[in-house]
Amino acid sequence: MKTVSVVIPVYNAHESLRRCLNSVLSQGRDGVEIIAMNDGSNDDSLEILREYEQRYENVIVVDTPNQGVALTRNRGIDIATGEYLAFVDCDDYIDPDYLNTYLDNLDQDYDIVIGGWRRRDADGRLLLERRLKGSEWETYINIYPWSKVFKRQFLLDNEVGFLDYGIGEDLFFTYSLGAKAKNPRVKVINYVGYTWTMNGASVSNTAHKGLNDSLDILFVLNRVDEQFADKPELLKYYYRRFLVWWLLYSGRKATPSHFVAEHDRVMKWINENNLRSSLTPFSRRLRGERLFERLSVFGFGIIERLHLVPLFAAIYCKGEGEVDE
Repeated sequence: MKTVSVVIPVYNAHESLRRCLNSVLSQGRDGVEIIAMNDGSNDDSLEILREYEQRYENVIVVDTPNQGVALTRNRGIDIATGEYLAFVDCDDYIDPDYLNTYLDNLDQDYDIVIGGWRRRDADGRLLLERRLKGSEWETYINIYPWSKVFKRQFLLDNEVGFLDYGIGEDLFFTYSLGAKAKNPRVKVINYVGYTWTMNGASVSNTAHKGLNDSLDILFVLNRVDEQFADKPELLKYYYRRFLVWWLLYSGRKATPSHFVAEHDRVMKWINENNLRSSLTPFSRRLRGERLFERLSVFGFGIIERLHLVPLFAAIYCKGEGEVDE
């Protein structure tokens, strides 16, 4: 029987925690170990976890002072005893056939199985469904630790963990796998069983807004990039795509001057590190990329070539005064 450990970092999850735990408990298989890592919650999350620990022998609760999701997940990896490992965030939930579907696809030929996900708002409305088609590019853009199942020993052998920083811990973890393991055996499946719940008040959502100077995205990208001796072309394109997203998402709440300065800084980083990609947003190598994402990179490139970034920032950015750090 295949055994799997499900690591759930928990922080102030009163409203969603029971739904999350119940979804893992309803998987309809034996050999599931649930490791619920309470990360210093100051609501009643720990009490809820203790209740489940008393009722279910496969629920293990670990209570720690608040240290952030990266160190919490890293400790979960160390504590886990299953042959396989999965992550579920406490705001999210999985379909009843989730683990069976993944484990049926995880045999001796694969180290990681990657599937799709859906995103819903707090009221349950579907915002997006990402169904994967099996392309190499999809292994680059699925940077989340959830919607994947790993061989735990594969993570331990390659000493892969999450970066202890305020942003980018998922990005670092995912790309470290590719860099350290060289050629991990990855299987992409055409299955959607993970629901990612939109929580506008989450730490990750608030930390990314406003181009906070205390959280430097280039610190994360440098840590990723230094692990690669040779830079795959898809990696170079991902840097470009990611930084456009970063500017558009985080820069919306910034001042125009801050947006322009950050744009110049990150583009300088790409140029100085010889990370310009030869791929265009409409390359066939980007199979599985949504049209919206292709058009975002393409359109921003036109703005740059016409030297219209300052004008774009003046219209686009909604920040007033200096950004709080």
